[in-house]
Amino acid sequence: MKILVCVRDLRAIICSMEKLWRKNKHLADPTIKPDSRPLDMATIPHRVQHWLNTPPVGVGVTVVINAIQTASSATSTSSASRT
Repeated sequence: MKILVCVRDLRAIICSMEKLWRKNKHLADPTIKPDSRPLDMATIPHRVQHWLNTPPVGVGVTVVINAIQTASSATSTSSASRT
């Protein structure tokens, strides 16, 4: 089984998110609760963690990981049944 996934390098995606955040940090992120905004977005590691766990980046990463795991388990199951 082959999986073709068109993706950008995850580092490039996070860099783009950081650039957008720096350009528009005066705007509120709707995925962040207003009372936790200063803590969640205070440092680069906090922002990266936030983006990797929320849409759109977090969902995309989760879907790709799940597809790879599902495909690899299906491949190992089908090859085991052939032997």
